[in-house]
Amino acid sequence: MSEELIFTALGPSGAGKTTLLSCMHKKFEEILPGSFYPADSKTFSTLTKAYKKLESEADKTNLEFAVDLAGTSDLREYAFNLRGKGANIPVRFYDFPGGWMDPYDESQLENHKKVIDIVQRSQVIFAAINTPYIMEFNGRYKDYAGITEIEHVIKMSLLNNDSNKLIILVPIKCERYTRTLEDTRKMNSRIKEVFAESIRLSKNPAYKERLAIVLMPVHTVGNAQFSRFNIQGSEIKQEVYIKNRALKFSPRDTDQPLRFAMNFLLNEFTRNNTFASIFHQEDLNAMREFISDGMKLDSKEFEILCGKDLITKPVDIQKSALRESSGILPRILLYMLPFLLLIFTRGGAGFIMTCIFTGIILFIYQLKKLENATFNNVFGTAYLFACVILFIVLCWEAVIFFLLAMILLTLDSLRIKKAGN
Repeated sequence: MSEELIFTALGPSGAGKTTLLSCMHKKFEEILPGSFYPADSKTFSTLTKAYKKLESEADKTNLEFAVDLAGTSDLREYAFNLRGKGANIPVRFYDFPGGWMDPYDESQLENHKKVIDIVQRSQVIFAAINTPYIMEFNGRYKDYAGITEIEHVIKMSLLNNDSNKLIILVPIKCERYTRTLEDTRKMNSRIKEVFAESIRLSKNPAYKERLAIVLMPVHTVGNAQFSRFNIQGSEIKQEVYIKNRALKFSPRDTDQPLRFAMNFLLNEFTRNNTFASIFHQEDLNAMREFISDGMKLDSKEFEILCGKDLITKPVDIQKSALRESSGILPRILLYMLPFLLLIFTRGGAGFIMTCIFTGIILFIYQLKKLENATFNNVFGTAYLFACVILFIVLCWEAVIFFLLAMILLTLDSLRIKKAGN
């Protein structure tokens, strides 16, 4: 896994991505107090203002209000930090203009490449679904919801990487369609119809073991519901909402996308022994318990469409501990065997070269504070590079060094893989 967490919000301009992120940010402050916080003043200011604007509009006494379709016009990056013991994990939320998702718009080709690059590095993707366009007039205006573009980006996000990924389909502006459980099920059924291509990806052998998809409607306002479109000619210009004056501003379930996303990532941390230098296993367990306690796994309104084990199944702590116990030092000692041969055949010169090589590797590890997965890559690369250098010097021992190095690396990889199974 990357040394930073990357979340991406997908949806057309005006879909409500920034609104969703602002509501999630508010919940971040509540469910992870002091542990999850904005990394810069711009992030805090932008999302706080968006939330206050939403709350202010919802609490006004007017019966109706209209929402223009204009939304994000440029790439927005929201920076957070997840606090660990003595260090922080950077967390990035990306919000794109809807037009950047269109692969056929020649004027946006460079921006489209940026979108694909970021979603391929994202561990979690939130698809903000502008529900009225799918539900009203039998879906006549569903193109305004950007379904085709969202599905294209989701598909592209799975290419060129083999990491596990969570896709959260989030119907918003859906208060009108979730008044009863029966209404909610009808809406969810319709959502699954329009996202059928993305859901079918879970049947693909290349993706089914590493893809999780969840459908979870949320209320970002609570006291207002969709009323009608303002249409000029054949184009929709505004969405009109009507308020229930008996209710106050009351977002609902906006913490759930966060809880599911964080539980998924905590499982990934434990499974891959990621961030071991930042979080103790006990810290991860405590955080998982705190987050999972509020997850609505039994909600009849939410559906885990695939990959349930990736989200909910706790990783075996004993196996994780076994991976952790097969740590850096034993591997270094194992890899030192060829250098013991070097010392035996070359005496003092071999001993000096061995000390220099070991010192460099330990210095890199200490300087960068790399977690195990990254350290393995650095160590393995440096190790083989050092062996190549030695080949130049040692001529006749070259074949022995090369074979021994490859055998040790292969056996160690198999041992670690067996420990994690």
